[in-house]
Amino acid sequence: MNIPFKKKLFVDCRTRWNSTFLMLQVVIQYKEVFDHLSRESQYKALPSAHDWQMANEICQKLEIFYDVTLFFSGTSYPTANIFFPKVCQIKLALME
Repeated sequence: MNIPFKKKLFVDCRTRWNSTFLMLQVVIQYKEVFDHLSRESQYKALPSAHDWQMANEICQKLEIFYDVTLFFSGTSYPTANIFFPKVCQIKLALME
């Protein structure tokens, strides 16, 4: 299928929300592969078009949280002037 991606699929872990983001981020890149598998008789439960749309929307929202948590968990400690805009970004995402 000439798909240029070489990332491995992540397994979702209930106790780590960021695993959901990482899983969706990679699996969305392999959508064409899943579409191709739908032609195989042994695969019965594959994502629908609505499922793919929801996965994209959820992944976009989780990406905000993922980026901000990476920022907060870095080696340097953010000060209030850096911290506050990130918190506002999360608030706006939740309001949407």
